[in-house]
Amino acid sequence: MSESLARTGVSRLAFAVAILAFVLIVVTGADLRTTGTDACAGWGDCSGWSSLTSDSSAIGRLHLTVAGLTGLATIALVALTWLRLRDDSRVVRAAGVALALIGVQIIAVILPGGGSAATWGATAHLAATALLLALALYLVNIMAWQIPHSTTLTTHGSLTRHYRALVGWSVAAIFAVLVSGAYLTAAGNATECGGWPICDTSTAGIISADAHGLHRVVVVGAAALLVTLTVQTLRSQRPSRLRTGVVSALVAIFAVEIVVGAFSATGSDNAFISATHFGAAGLSWSLLVILALATSATAVAAPATRVSSTRLTIGEAARDYLRVTKPGIIVLLLITTVGAMLVAGPWPSIWLVLATMLGGALASGGASALNCYFDRDIDPVMARTRKRPLPTGRLTPAQVRNFGLILSALAIVELWLLVNPLAALLALAGNVFYVMIYTRWLKRTTPQNIVIGGAAGAFPPLVGWAAVTGTITLPALLLFAIIFYWTPPHFWSLALLKSRDYERAGIPMLPVTHGAQYTRKMILLYSILLLGITLLVVPAGAAGWLYLTLATALGLIFVGLAAKMYVEGTSRLAWRLFKFSNYYLTLILAAMVLDRAV
Repeated sequence: MSESLARTGVSRLAFAVAILAFVLIVVTGADLRTTGTDACAGWGDCSGWSSLTSDSSAIGRLHLTVAGLTGLATIALVALTWLRLRDDSRVVRAAGVALALIGVQIIAVILPGGGSAATWGATAHLAATALLLALALYLVNIMAWQIPHSTTLTTHGSLTRHYRALVGWSVAAIFAVLVSGAYLTAAGNATECGGWPICDTSTAGIISADAHGLHRVVVVGAAALLVTLTVQTLRSQRPSRLRTGVVSALVAIFAVEIVVGAFSATGSDNAFISATHFGAAGLSWSLLVILALATSATAVAAPATRVSSTRLTIGEAARDYLRVTKPGIIVLLLITTVGAMLVAGPWPSIWLVLATMLGGALASGGASALNCYFDRDIDPVMARTRKRPLPTGRLTPAQVRNFGLILSALAIVELWLLVNPLAALLALAGNVFYVMIYTRWLKRTTPQNIVIGGAAGAFPPLVGWAAVTGTITLPALLLFAIIFYWTPPHFWSLALLKSRDYERAGIPMLPVTHGAQYTRKMILLYSILLLGITLLVVPAGAAGWLYLTLATALGLIFVGLAAKMYVEGTSRLAWRLFKFSNYYLTLILAAMVLDRAV
């Protein structure tokens, strides 16, 4: 056998070991949850060789089968390495460590049961499996993948070292999550929580000086490291696709791990939940190992591929990322969200309001960032948008795209866990409508883009209403309709002033396709319709005479400005109407809240 064939064989065997080790982590999670160590005379009696013919569970037999296949594949890997690649010291050392890890697994299996020895044996068994998975990925990389060097984060040597250290700490944190989780499950303590994230609420609280408290501290620490790692990756000027993709996947998978952990910590003995929990941790571990390999390659290449462009400081990067979230839009949408919460039912707690605002801000910021990503071809030709971070090159498309996806995912997870599933689903629907229906389709195809697309901005009051009541009723739909009919005159007022920008960009906004006078006519029509919709709130039972008086006065001012602009036949009042429309929406919601309070 030639050396090239031997290296191919080693890479394939190493990849097989990696897959089997990951499956073993998943099965171990299910087996520990269904059997525990107290149910066995010895750890080996539950998952040892005798289990194939005993009355042990199907999961236990599957555990044994996968473990056996993992061991056989590792032994074959070691043999091929020793026979054909003995001169490659890196491969030989890695194969020797892999064989030692198999030995640790075997010793852990035969430890006596019924006590702490079995618990620590189960923990060591899973720890060795995780390390074997990492080692197999390392062998696949040096045999087949050969992850390419990247110039990202090499502008300044200390930054590269800092990034490598951050990756290393993240690897250690996820390993600690796996090991501490295995210890809890093997000790039979995984179901003692009164509810996520608080275990034993009468005594321990969220942080306690026991295994539960340690595991929660480790999880929180790992989450903090992953957030920091994400920020560091996104703020690089020329990000590697591999690195940004891995970090984005890491955040999503770790969020899934936390959600599944919530169900696992509520007292469920469900093997599927436990297997999913361990599987998410195993995936996080695998991705971090791949990221560590890529970072190591970058460090080696850094001296020869140093780039000379000026890096953004942390403050500059933060400002640029904040700009793509469009903070002004976030504030306006949060006003509608909180306004709906205050009129929906019983006065909400401050914690519910803050949790809903956080989720709403994340959702709005994520949608706006994705809007910037998809509009990156037209923003440079519009005076209003050409100084945004993407047209100026301060951020790359990949950075903005990943940032938007991460914010959107975090918004859904946060609303689902801290508010309720309906609010999370409504936020998701609003984001999908804004990004996919309006930005990707309507905006560039029809002058009715802002009319139909206005529905996206009308979702926040539904989110706020659902956060308080858990349902959607007629008054909530009327709030939706108010914003739906408010959006066209609000946006067309601005479009009248920026029509040349839209014409240069090829966007069929109404002033471009039908002219300014027709647009002023439609602004007047929608202003009248808006006034009528706002008054329907009273017969729907959501407001009284105070609101009726205030809404009528505000609506007449709105219609008066639109009518004057139409009669004049100029757009002189367009900017004034645009500014008033922002105040109008806030004042309408304030009138509802005041009416309820009085």
